[in-house]
Amino acid sequence: MGRGVTLFRCALGASVAGLLGACGADAQDSTVFEEAGFVIAPGEEFGLEVEVARQRAAQEAAAACMREQGWPYVPWSGFELVAESAFSAPPLGTSEFAAERGYGLLIGFPESILTHPSAKQDPNQVFFDGLSDEEKFAYSQTRLGADGGDGVRRASVDEDLYDEGGCLGRELRRDGGYQRGSLLGSLFGPYQQLQDQVNADARLLAYDEEWSRCMAESGFRYESSPDARDEFQMRYDELWASVFFPATAVPSDDVAAMSESERAELYALQPEYDREQWRRWLDAEIEVAVADLACQGDDARYDTFSEVLAEFEDQFIADNQVVFDELDAVSG
Repeated sequence: MGRGVTLFRCALGASVAGLLGACGADAQDSTVFEEAGFVIAPGEEFGLEVEVARQRAAQEAAAACMREQGWPYVPWSGFELVAESAFSAPPLGTSEFAAERGYGLLIGFPESILTHPSAKQDPNQVFFDGLSDEEKFAYSQTRLGADGGDGVRRASVDEDLYDEGGCLGRELRRDGGYQRGSLLGSLFGPYQQLQDQVNADARLLAYDEEWSRCMAESGFRYESSPDARDEFQMRYDELWASVFFPATAVPSDDVAAMSESERAELYALQPEYDREQWRRWLDAEIEVAVADLACQGDDARYDTFSEVLAEFEDQFIADNQVVFDELDAVSG
């Protein structure tokens, strides 16, 4: 197996879905799918604390840099809003997790919507939204380099800093994680296609048929565990589509004309959604997830799925060799 694949395994954990993989000898015994966090064994921890600490350090360094460049900046990461609620969660795939969080979908909805730009939870938006268009470009380029603008560096932005990715981008790129994250994210689409192929395997179809009979005895009609999970992903999406963000009701010109204290008051208004419906759907998700695990029993679907998936590893690597080669180059 090529060196790029080894680097891929060591890099994936911290970059995909916030999951942290091993970079020691144990990595050699895992498939690329496990190291990517695409497949998580029941009972494993999320390992989010390391990534939160990494992003927090980057934000704090960026704040000092922004101040040196003459801009106010408050360290803030939307990732922490989502990750924090998972710190105390039971291990994924366990009966304890299912009883508390179902499939882990709707439980995180209230925090997830706060990460949307329209929620205006980033404290820096209070200052930023009062700037002129040109000032916004200068601010964004100081923060993110070329990623923060239209490709034309403003004269007030330090050229070297711009080329390095800006105050925040430079910090995120410092250990290669930013570049790896972009490359690894490009593998998620191909993996989803492969997942459909694996789920159509005769061994999983036989497993799902027996599981479906068990679920029917409990009053649930699903063809497979992924089918059950997908229902609550749809409920999640329905709720998301109905969210109202108060700040979006005010024209942008009116927002810009406000004082910072007035914008802060507006942005303090929380997103609105049907909380009773969310609770009902979360309760239903928990009920189904608990029954799902009970029907799987000691013969977890994960085991059969992983066995079939591993048979596709070499072909997956070959089909995405360009990405693996780029990962090799990024990691040196």
